[in-house]
Amino acid sequence: MSNNDSLDESLRPIWAVLRIHHEWNCELREKVKFLEEEVLLLRKELERLVHQNALTSNLMS
Repeated sequence: MSNNDSLDESLRPIWAVLRIHHEWNCELREKVKFLEEEVLLLRKELERLVHQNALTSNLMS
């Protein structure tokens, strides 16, 4: 076994951990993007409801 082979063997667990962390990071980015889109939709819906409430309040007064 050469020095490079033993170095490759010693780095294998580190690469495995890095690969897992990279996968988690990608998944989290996708989830964050989805949640950002959901927040945008909820804000628009809230603005619509606030506007509707203001119109209703004006009609009742």
